[in-house]
Amino acid sequence: MGLPFISGRMGRGGTLASATGGGGDAFQNQYSVSFDGSDDLMTANLGITVGSQSAYTISFWAKPNAGVANGNGPVRFNTKADRSTHPGDTNLLRFNGTNLDGTIKNVEVYHKAATNSYAGITIVTADHGISAGSWFHYTQSWDGSTVKAYINGTEKGSSSKSVWIPMDTGTTIQVEGGRGWGSPWNGYLDEIAYWNSALSASDIGTIGSAGGAIDLNSYSPLSWWRMGDNNSGSGTTITDQGSGSNNATLTNGPTFATDVPS
Repeated sequence: MGLPFISGRMGRGGTLASATGGGGDAFQNQYSVSFDGSDDLMTANLGITVGSQSAYTISFWAKPNAGVANGNGPVRFNTKADRSTHPGDTNLLRFNGTNLDGTIKNVEVYHKAATNSYAGITIVTADHGISAGSWFHYTQSWDGSTVKAYINGTEKGSSSKSVWIPMDTGTTIQVEGGRGWGSPWNGYLDEIAYWNSALSASDIGTIGSAGGAIDLNSYSPLSWWRMGDNNSGSGTTITDQGSGSNNATLTNGPTFATDVPS
């Protein structure tokens, strides 16, 4: 049986969100995936040994629900041999709790460069512009020397790091959606993409500032999980539309939704 739907806000004017990207072909973004903040999980193994590459870019759309918990993070790299254990310092970003007025506090960026040495990027409340109940786009890139963090296509911070090392030697990179540092993700995810290279600031700006999902085919991602659009919003497999054929698996009951970035 397919996973159940969660109805939600669709594109502008009450229609499915569409965008023009790549070579100018319009495409539909009909689905996202909702994670319950308990145990919902998406996993995809890239088959790449950490340390064998010199660059990466990962991007995604996320929408946090109200009551974001300390340590809540939408997507992370997992490089532990035992995938079930807590690999906190392989996170991409996490929220540092909420302020008294309910706004999200600082956003912290992680890229493991040595034992207990991370990217060290903190994006403060006044600058990140992320709020519960709203979609935002996040991109993290590393060109072999510098980690950069972008929100909605705008660079928000950078840190000089010449290496990226795994938690456990010889492990492959696993991309996980829905599992954060200290608590699982409570919200939506859409259009997760990964490259074995650092995209240019111009390309990241185009992808992240469009106001909604665009066609990424012309950017040649290794993996691109459309979160239901290639699977008619059903089942437990998220087909990889990139060149890597690294299909993702949904476990513990995340639900497809029609609430998409627009």
